[in-house]
Amino acid sequence: YIADAGANAILEVDLDSGDVSTLAVLPPQPAVIPAGTRIPVDMEGTTVEVPACVVGHEYAFEPVPTDLEFGPDGRLYVTTLPGGPEDPSLGARGAIFRVNPSTGSTKVWAEDLLSPTGLAIADDGDVYVASMFGNEIIEIDDSASHRKQFLAIDGPAAVEIRGNSLYATAGFSFADPTQGKVIKIGL
Repeated sequence: YIADAGANAILEVDLDSGDVSTLAVLPPQPAVIPAGTRIPVDMEGTTVEVPACVVGHEYAFEPVPTDLEFGPDGRLYVTTLPGGPEDPSLGARGAIFRVNPSTGSTKVWAEDLLSPTGLAIADDGDVYVASMFGNEIIEIDDSASHRKQFLAIDGPAAVEIRGNSLYATAGFSFADPTQGKVIKIGL
């Protein structure tokens, strides 16, 4: 299974034939556009303020799946950036979807996350999420009813669990992409 950020979909690869099919297309992530919102207009980082005619209207941003893992319930858990600004300017709009690998049906499992870029699932079902622009790793219990900060750290992007340790990349920065590191912390 592949989280395809460009296609906004979860792809399934048949390991025998190499055939690729679409398992699920994630739903849009709507947001009301506030006054003063700036949007990019080129690859150099130039932005302009949105026109007054769009302020106050809802826009359906395309979700951007960033990572996936199998949970102990046999479902895929998929982190998604909300499309559009990933920083706090429009709020914490990222989510984790639960996807049935047999049918492709999707359901929001956790929402209101700021820039969730990676996740890892412990044997007990607890989920650890890298919140890149939130500068933290969040721990969410297996029912998604309780979340707390697991670790405050600048720019986490990916998390994985091996044994009783969580590994994470940290230090992501657009300004200096060479400053990243990998950390290890006990669970």
